[in-house]
Amino acid sequence: LDITSNYLHHERIEIKQISSVIIYNYVLLHTKSYQLSDYWKNTLDEINPQVIQILISILDNLSNENDINIRKRRLSIVCRLIRSFGMELGKLARELGFIDIIKELQEKLNVNSNNKDKDYEESLLVELAIAFT
Repeated sequence: LDITSNYLHHERIEIKQISSVIIYNYVLLHTKSYQLSDYWKNTLDEINPQVIQILISILDNLSNENDINIRKRRLSIVCRLIRSFGMELGKLARELGFIDIIKELQEKLNVNSNNKDKDYEESLLVELAIAFT
C-alpha cells in the first residue's frame, strides 16, 4: 500500500492509473456492500490507520491531477470510504483541510465544460463536499 500510494504522483500516466486501480480494488475488498471487513472495523472509536493513509494519499494533490480517469477513480475511492465509514471520516478530511481541494476541483470542473464525464465527476464532488462539511 505504501509503494502504491507513492506512485499516485508518478509522472507517467499509466503508472498512476495502475496505482489508483490497485488502491480502488483494495478498498473494494475491505468495503463489500459498504460493510467494513473485520480488518478495517473501528476499534476503540478510532479509524483504522490504513484507511487514514489511503484517504490522505488519495486526496493529496488531487486538484493537480489532469487525467480525468485517474481523478474519477481517486474521487470514487474517497466516496467509497466515506460511504463505508460515515461522517466520522468526512469530519477528519475536513479537519485536514481537504475541503479546499474539493472546492478547487469543483471550480475547475465548471471552467472545463468540454469534459465528457463532467456529470459523474460533479456528482462525486457534490457528495464529498456534503460529507466534508
